[in-house]
Amino acid sequence: MEAILSYFWIVLVVVFVFMLLKSLTIVREGTAKAVTFFGGFSKVIMTWKDHFLDKDYNVLRKNHEEAFVVYKTKKGAERKRAKKRRRSWGKIMGGVYFYGLWPFKRIHKYTVSWSENHQNGEKEFFNYVSLFPAVYESKVTNCETQPPDRIKVDIEYLVTMRIINPHLYLFVSPDNSIEDAMKRIDSLMRDIVAMFSFDATMAIVGRPEILWEGLNPDSENPEKQALWNEFKKLMRKKPVPFEGLSQNKLIKETLPKWGLKIADKGVSIKDINTSDPEYAETFAEKRKQEILAEAKFAEAQGEKKAMEEVMKAIVTTKKALIKAGYSQSDACKMAYDRHGEILAEKKGNLNKVIWEGSSGSIPEIMNQIGFGKKLVNSSTNVASPEEEKKEEDNSSNYVPPDEMQRRMEKMGESIIEEESSQKKGSKK
Repeated sequence: MEAILSYFWIVLVVVFVFMLLKSLTIVREGTAKAVTFFGGFSKVIMTWKDHFLDKDYNVLRKNHEEAFVVYKTKKGAERKRAKKRRRSWGKIMGGVYFYGLWPFKRIHKYTVSWSENHQNGEKEFFNYVSLFPAVYESKVTNCETQPPDRIKVDIEYLVTMRIINPHLYLFVSPDNSIEDAMKRIDSLMRDIVAMFSFDATMAIVGRPEILWEGLNPDSENPEKQALWNEFKKLMRKKPVPFEGLSQNKLIKETLPKWGLKIADKGVSIKDINTSDPEYAETFAEKRKQEILAEAKFAEAQGEKKAMEEVMKAIVTTKKALIKAGYSQSDACKMAYDRHGEILAEKKGNLNKVIWEGSSGSIPEIMNQIGFGKKLVNSSTNVASPEEEKKEEDNSSNYVPPDEMQRRMEKMGESIIEEESSQKKGSKK
């Protein structure tokens, strides 16, 4: 009998120790766990330095403005007082808690299921809630841009979100509330793309402030007005003002009721790809031509500057020769003969600006200078048929060599006068 009692007490002690160990849990830094009592919610325990839970289980930061409540005194003056904290007992040391006697009290466990568009369709099991901000990725396919283009694009975007109330997130919000929120944001992104042309949609990539703050004309705010003017040029139609995601009811009201909050400017488009392969090839070819045009633009600027230097040298040399006693015609010929080779030496290859096969004479050089100036001062946009016809008519007009030389001298003199006036202005 005594042996049976001794075994009984041994088993009882082992069971008690086992229950005691099961009643302990480790809450890692920046996380929280929910405790249930016979299946019903009991409390939340949290470990996060300089943070606390208020009476409604909101996660607040110490000494932050959200940790205080503003009230008015009888005299009408405004005062601040710290919000009441929810005291949690059972902390042993560090993140080790005694949350209650198991199995009467248990740590709540839950499952998060993702769709294929979010987090690669994974299914995860948790017994804790992470309070740190997390970045969620989503992809919306076959979005149509603004009519009449209606170009189909696939959008990849990122959302920075965190849990601000573990109780609401676990026991009040719908199952898979983050997944549900992401699906609703997918719909919002599709609506936003439908408001923009393809070029305007591409301009939003990597600029979360536009999605968050919206797009509105504001003459009193230079930044907002400049942004509005920028998108006005990119749109096929007049842009429609929109308030931005920060004012959307889902983000402003619904998500906080679910214990969730999106960070300020926390929605950002990561990448945009065209769904139509033919349009993707067309867009790639267009981008290639733009890059080549930019390179030609930079090259033409350098050629123009080099030619302006030679023009100045020709005019200066001619004036010096006339002062030395040479006639004007001899001075012109000697100046041109002297500096003709210098033009080629400055850039190494005169044919970069002069049309291939030209003789390099002064009239042809002047014609090519006119072409270079036109290229430098023009944009990469395609000219209209009327403008192209006008350019063709102008290019067909022949200018005699004497008139070309006179124009060249005048251009060189104007450059010298402009530089001398700039020097005088800098001295003042």
